[in-house]
Amino acid sequence: RHTAGMQLLPHTLGTQFGLASKPDKGWFDDLPTGATLGQRIVVPPQAALTVVAYVGTSPQNDPCLTGQTANIYARNFATGVSFLSDGGGTPLESMASAEGAVGLEIVGFDTAPGASQPDLRLAITLGTTGEVRFVNVTLPPNLVGHRMSWRLLGQ
Repeated sequence: RHTAGMQLLPHTLGTQFGLASKPDKGWFDDLPTGATLGQRIVVPPQAALTVVAYVGTSPQNDPCLTGQTANIYARNFATGVSFLSDGGGTPLESMASAEGAVGLEIVGFDTAPGASQPDLRLAITLGTTGEVRFVNVTLPPNLVGHRMSWRLLGQ
């Protein structure tokens, strides 16, 4: 793989599982290795606003197994800082799904009255049952202060 000039995301709590500042040439995540084989991305990554989400699946020795163990990641585009946390606000590198993950989507829900942030969640389709589980994403506090607009140039 060609990663020259790109920064590797550290897997330590020192920088909330990301980089302290935006690198010039981007970042990459060298997914953790399992007992024998490393994780692989087999579900298409998703992106919305400042969030990029992806699933790392641990391969099994038996190719007929469904619902292979997976880790769900949600990170900041620019720095790779994790947007996942436990219920108490402690940042998490990833969230484990023993049921696996065969689908991933970033979905928006109606924002609660008076809320200052959009309600974005990850919709994870479980590999064993096909059920959808929702995972909350903790967005940065200054997200709504940025305006994003599009226009066609040359028309």
